[in-house]
Order: sequence, then structure tokens, then C-alpha cells
Amino acid sequence: MGLDDEDRAVLYDALREGRRDPELLAAFDLAWADDLGLDEHGLWASVEGVHLRRIPKRPQGFWLGTTPVTQRQWAQFTNGAAPSHFEGPQRPVERVSFEECEAFLNRLPPGLAWRLPTEAEWEYACRAGTQGIHYGPLDEVAWHGHNTSGGTQPVGGKRPNALGLYDMSFAGRLANHSRAGKRNVAKCLLPERPGCLRRFPTGRRIADPSLTGAGFRSF
Repeated sequence: MGLDDEDRAVLYDALREGRRDPELLAAFDLAWADDLGLDEHGLWASVEGVHLRRIPKRPQGFWLGTTPVTQRQWAQFTNGAAPSHFEGPQRPVERVSFEECEAFLNRLPPGLAWRLPTEAEWEYACRAGTQGIHYGPLDEVAWHGHNTSGGTQPVGGKRPNALGLYDMSFAGRLANHSRAGKRNVAKCLLPERPGCLRRFPTGRRIADPSLTGAGFRSF
């Protein structure tokens, strides 16, 4: 869904007025959404229980999940147990391979095109307009080896960035796969069109807080 400034103004005005009619959603290529709205972080949507944020990156923009993929969501779309050492329905999935990520993509809601994003797309969403290493004080935005006793933590427990995205500083001490290949870099899942986007943790824990910045790479 590409929105120019005029289209965005029309859509946002309609949502502020409480309109959610099928004609409106179809006009803006949003018929896939179960729900849609606006808040202080911008446009959001949900599909089959997955909450998404609109990332207004020109020229097209894209959708990104508000949190990493949880073990509950993994089980929901695979009809199986989430392959994670630190178990918990609201904890992020870990210990999954690049191939398992690709298989998971194929099980997400039909009618949407899903793919892994580029590094630039992820970093843009992570920074959310900021230029520092992190989008806020580290202890406020991320779990790491100095503020937790070990293991992953339930998603969404820290402050979101300006785009309404949680756990973006390596997704709660987890490194993620990229679209470029089997690299341990923080990444997400991006739609083609209209699609949706989900961050997908692979399970490489990051204990050192110096390795949680938006620009950190590990190959």
C-alpha cells in the first residue's frame, strides 16, 4: 500500500471519525485487516490476532509487527510447539533456523505476501527517526545481560520507540535472520503487497549491552 500525503490525510481523517467501512478499507488496499486505527504512534492494524504498525518509509512504506514473534503465535500458525529453550507463550521464539523462518512465512495468513526485509528497512524502523545507538536509555528499551538474570523475557515489557515498536534493540537479546541470508543480524519479516511484517528472533542471545545498537552487525 503506497500512500501519498493527500491519501494519508483522507485515510487518517476517516479513521479519526471512526469509519471502518469495507469501501474505505478496499480503497486503501486494507481489506485484509481485521481491525484498523490510529494512536499517538500512527497507523496500526491487526490480522488474526497479530498487531502491526505502519512504517511510513518512502516511497511505499511497509508494515511491521509491534513485537517479536511469540511462542504463542508460532504455535498458532504452525499447529505445533514453539522450538524455544526459554518457554513461555509471550516469550519470543528462539532456536529456529533460516529454513524454519521461511516455512513459517508460508503459514501466515493467506492473501498476504511475506518476506524477510533488507537491513536498511529494519534499521529505519528500529531507529524511528533517532540517530543514537539506541532509541532511548538502554534499560528502558531493551533487556540485556546487565538488567536480567538470564533467558528471554516476555515481549512488550520495555518502552516502545516512536513508531510504537517494542523490543527493537535486538528484540530482547535475540539476533534475527535477514533477507540477505543466514546472518545473525537483527531483522524482521516484510510484506510485498499488501502484506504484513513481523520481527523474527532466531535465538542468538545478546548479553553484552554494547551489542544491542541499531547499527550493530554480526556476520
